[in-house]
Amino acid sequence: VELIFGGIFNDLSVEQCVALLSVMTFDERNKGDDDQLKGLKSYLTKPFLKFQDVAWSVAKACISCKIELDEDEFVDKFNPGMKMQEISHLLQCLYLVQHFKLLSFKI
Repeated sequence: VELIFGGIFNDLSVEQCVALLSVMTFDERNKGDDDQLKGLKSYLTKPFLKFQDVAWSVAKACISCKIELDEDEFVDKFNPGMKMQEISHLLQCLYLVQHFKLLSFKI
């Protein structure tokens, strides 16, 4: 809800939106010193950093409501890993296939 009301998705393409949402399904935690943005394309980095800001805000709100939560652990669980980049690439390939079909190319 915070992402929607914060307007995070307003200026993103479909690929960026789906890739950003995939961050919430990636189940591996950040491995400490690893740079989680390493290898992430620039058009995905900015939305992910905005996502992290929202995650920090949510964590702080939970703590202020006396909900026991480790802020760092909460934010680190949203790790783009390789999944964010792969999802974006997959959607771009699917669009390419659709365009080929529209142009009557055999695939």
